[in-house]
Amino acid sequence: GTTSCAPAAQRAGLGWRTRVQLAVDPAGTPGAHAAGSHDVVPVATLPLAVPELEALGLHRLSLPGAERVEMAVGSGPEPTGAVIVSGAPSAAALTAVRTALSRAQGEWSLFARAGGQRNRGGRGRARGRAGLILSGKASANFRAYDLTNREELSPNRSF
Repeated sequence: GTTSCAPAAQRAGLGWRTRVQLAVDPAGTPGAHAAGSHDVVPVATLPLAVPELEALGLHRLSLPGAERVEMAVGSGPEPTGAVIVSGAPSAAALTAVRTALSRAQGEWSLFARAGGQRNRGGRGRARGRAGLILSGKASANFRAYDLTNREELSPNRSF
């Protein structure tokens, strides 16, 4: 598939975003922030997202420990995209995302990033390291990497 959507949907303002960010509540439910609030409202669909991001189904997963999920996909004959899970995602959360990506068409990478906190002065964010966890075509085994120790991990490694 491509990242373009049907012309009627584009005219309606739907199905055009190639990047989506979701907040995750303390229970692990992804969603959007309520207007003017830090409350996370679960979402059933991603109507503004291109079909490739909607099809991942990450908005329907339980992601305990995660604070944020970012998804992006490029255009082309076969989707190529990346997912970043920020916070302190549990092993179950990372496994759920890995499973979803393994079922998707195209080539996807999964990154985990330690959550950043605003410093007391309110200047910028203290950002954690981003580490590539998985990369590869969904039809093949993903390759897992530990960027801290610069080594490839077993493809069947559980988190």
